[in-house]
Amino acid sequence: MTIRDTIHQNIEISDQKVIDLIRTSEFQRLKRIKQLGLSHFIFPTAEHSRYVHSIGVYHLSTIFIKELEYKTNVFFNQLEKKAFQIACLLHDLGHGPFSHAAEDFFKYNHEDYTIKIIKDKNSQINQVLDDQDLIDQVILFIEKKHHNKILVSLLSSTIDIDRIDYLNRDCYQTGVDYGKIDLLRILSIIDIHDNKIVFLEKGIHTLEDFLLSRYHMFSQVYLNKKSLGYEALVQTILLHIKYLIDNSYKFSTNIDVLLPFYKANINCKDFLKLEDYSLYNLFLLLFENESNSKLINLLDAFLNYKELEINNQKDDYFYKTEKNSKAVYNKNEPIWIKTKTGEIKKLEELSKIALFLQTELSIENDEMTFSIKKSNHV
Repeated sequence: MTIRDTIHQNIEISDQKVIDLIRTSEFQRLKRIKQLGLSHFIFPTAEHSRYVHSIGVYHLSTIFIKELEYKTNVFFNQLEKKAFQIACLLHDLGHGPFSHAAEDFFKYNHEDYTIKIIKDKNSQINQVLDDQDLIDQVILFIEKKHHNKILVSLLSSTIDIDRIDYLNRDCYQTGVDYGKIDLLRILSIIDIHDNKIVFLEKGIHTLEDFLLSRYHMFSQVYLNKKSLGYEALVQTILLHIKYLIDNSYKFSTNIDVLLPFYKANINCKDFLKLEDYSLYNLFLLLFENESNSKLINLLDAFLNYKELEINNQKDDYFYKTEKNSKAVYNKNEPIWIKTKTGEIKKLEELSKIALFLQTELSIENDEMTFSIKKSNHV
């Protein structure tokens, strides 16, 4: 299988099990979930999906394993390599509609649902894997509990292949320049020492650039105030639907696809039915068929991209985002540097930029209350 990709060009996949996993209904569903949730409201070209990102991370897993085995004396056994690469492919399987907007509202964890789908005997993913040892190791990598700490950190750490792919992909798709990551340079400076991933001192500027790129993408794209406003709008729509259900409102529209999400412990079958397309379609049907004026105005603002404004006046159309903070460089996940003399030090010991990002700079948004502009009301 050859996949033509905007970021990695030709991605060649020869492993038949991986090809079969890509062809499952659960993995194909990721085509219908946008990588950046509702960011396309602000960045119209950000239409890329979790599907292409997941394949990109899988592709990087093959590249980094080959590079590490080539330049070090560390070799990974075949089962571990296969499980790791499959974990990279499937790591976002449990994402729901509009990315974190629905996840935050319904209080589920996408990693938990990734694991549930892999374990579910009725899922095509489980049936393709068809090997309990392989399944167990895939899950351990996703849970970050696998004994192979090198591969765990390659998928989940401060500088990992998940972030390398999504930073490069997201900056390309949004049309901004400050998220680009120098993949070839990272490959040239990566090494292994004492059972952990380290980077050569000569590449410190590349690592600083990675951290700064992450900072800029969070401050300008991922936590863009208007994007957060539209996420809050979706959550307000879902909250109002719940209010109508609780108050015995008679819907003309079939809302069965939503009902399990208002309860705890959604099963895999019901979970997989809800993605961007099905929720958009439900919103369209509600907009066309229902009579509740507040619901119609909220849906109109979402479906027709009505302008929002930050407004602390609480009226019938207000909704708010929560206060949030994002650390760019977590001190609990240090980047290790192998100095020219062979010493192993933390990046912040050698880089003032890294120290500043770790101790002084985080991306913060205060609680914001948004309103649909009055002139936009139906």
